[in-house]
Amino acid sequence: MDSLEAFRAHLNETLIPHAQRYPLQAILVTTIVLFITTRLFTGSSSSLRKDGAKTPPLAPFWVPLFGHAPRIFLSPSFALTRFRDRYPQGVFSIRLFQSIHSFVFRPSLAARLLEQPESVADKEFVARRIMMTNFGLSKKDLAAYDKAAAEVHEVTKKYLSDSHLDDLAKATLRDLDDNAADVVTFNSYSTDQMDWERLANAELLEDMGDEKVMAIDFFELMKTFVARTATISVFGTDFVEIYPDIWPHLWIFNDAFHSLAMGVPVWAPFPGSQRARIALGRLLTFMREFHDELDKFLSDEEPATKWQDFHTISPLVRARTEVYRKHGLSSDVRAAFDVALLWSTTVNTTSLISWSLFELYQDPVLLSQIREQIKSYVEVVQPKNDFGGAVWIPPQIKKLELEGLLTKCPLLEGVYFETLRLYGGGWSARYVKEDVTLKDKEDSFILKKGTFAHVINDLHHSDPRSFTDAKIWQVGRYLEDAVDKKGADTQKINPYTIKASDGTLTMCDDSAFTLRKVLMYISVFISLYDLEPAGSERWPSPSIVKGVASAQPWMDDTSCIVSFSQNCLHANLPDFTHRKPCLSSPIETDLNLMTLNLFHHPNPVSPSGAWFKPGPVSSIKNIHNIKKTAWREDLSPGKARTSDLPIVCK
Repeated sequence: MDSLEAFRAHLNETLIPHAQRYPLQAILVTTIVLFITTRLFTGSSSSLRKDGAKTPPLAPFWVPLFGHAPRIFLSPSFALTRFRDRYPQGVFSIRLFQSIHSFVFRPSLAARLLEQPESVADKEFVARRIMMTNFGLSKKDLAAYDKAAAEVHEVTKKYLSDSHLDDLAKATLRDLDDNAADVVTFNSYSTDQMDWERLANAELLEDMGDEKVMAIDFFELMKTFVARTATISVFGTDFVEIYPDIWPHLWIFNDAFHSLAMGVPVWAPFPGSQRARIALGRLLTFMREFHDELDKFLSDEEPATKWQDFHTISPLVRARTEVYRKHGLSSDVRAAFDVALLWSTTVNTTSLISWSLFELYQDPVLLSQIREQIKSYVEVVQPKNDFGGAVWIPPQIKKLELEGLLTKCPLLEGVYFETLRLYGGGWSARYVKEDVTLKDKEDSFILKKGTFAHVINDLHHSDPRSFTDAKIWQVGRYLEDAVDKKGADTQKINPYTIKASDGTLTMCDDSAFTLRKVLMYISVFISLYDLEPAGSERWPSPSIVKGVASAQPWMDDTSCIVSFSQNCLHANLPDFTHRKPCLSSPIETDLNLMTLNLFHHPNPVSPSGAWFKPGPVSSIKNIHNIKKTAWREDLSPGKARTSDLPIVCK
């Protein structure tokens, strides 16, 4: 007792006066001691229970009350990857505020989790929460949401499968056919450009008659083109034409999806979250107006004059709307439901298609092999033109057999799976209502009641213990030798443990639709365009930011220069299908930009009398008529991003 009193007296005489004299130092030292103490006394290793099951290891953390939330908020992909490498057992747990979240990345254990019944592992609980945190559903509308949610999800599942899925894919193909020849138009005035060019900040830098040079953001161009053309088949023509600026809002919202899901409060001074909420507000406004006018149309009333093509909306959206009307849902609830549908059917698709093309064109041998495989199922032709050179008729997709692409083109399917592995994202989540044991041949883990369980696909897809050269895009890893029905040697695809997301977050499993869109867009694009590095033999290796459902180049530093060279081919050539393109000299810039060269042929006459528009070619055989090339260097440390600087050509 005397020693304790002496210690207190010592503190009163030395430490406390010092702290009062230097309060900032005292606060700093106290904080450091608190963090270190928290780190030492939190976390636990996996423990063995009497029944043989283990508890997942709980990672220690530094910040009291918040747990691992700061690390997950700042860099979720990096933080979770570090935990995966630290705990190779296949499952680990972290603390986010007051709740425990387990992450399952061994495929066999993940399969056991995802097959659990709703009474044990509830996905609707997670979807309901995401609808509130991420898609604008208010607490006052929860009762209305709960009343209609099960039927909405059932209708969505029905119209994204079987014959309904085939019809949706055919509609998407028609819209792709209408726009594929106009990915880049090279018009100098923004009013004459396509929506995706304007949103990609296309700017004509030089116009010297025989050559046009444009600056454009390549990845923004591709993902907006895909989003715009693929969404027509879902929400209709009016939706994409009336809201041409919807896509930047969708990208901003997607960039901060994980922070919104964590429940970051509105007042928190995080610019990304604040911008995402503003973008979400715009998306909800667009969708409310859409449903207000659609409701008039379905009630045989006259919608606003700008809404004239509601007959082009998909059976999927129409069926969901009938459920909304049946349950008397307000436009706010309808908007929340369908912003979730828009995000689900758009973001993952645009990412997969953009990265597939980016990677595929880096392997000319694989590209040639895929073109050879798809030529029996995809045919792009130049229609006959009876109006002369003053009228241009774009190439058309004469034939695209989707079933052949799905079943007879293993290399193309391998492109999908490898891009899904490297760039696809995917997040499935469950709320554990009862203690559940996940067991495979190696281990058995128990997840406690009242915790959350997650399957983040990228944790497995990027695991070097599961995939050789896990950071490298390799289609060949899925190919297996086989023998067809006629006894001939062939190849088949084995996806192994590569899985798409099960649509938990929005209760919309559109993976089959996404697969079809990816195969269609890749097939048509490589039938029209050739892409290769210009000015350098080295392809870029952009830094990548992985999100919940997509992957993006870091800070959109992938602006590109487009060069348009005319008079490379002459009219009335007897055979120009094998003639090499006229190569212009490389364009030198003050910045490390992506360079895209598209050599323009000013209406050369083909042997059949057909005319060509700048850009696309008439068929796969004529692929060498036009060369489209791309090259980008990563920005050097300390240099400003291209979006912050004017583009100056020497």
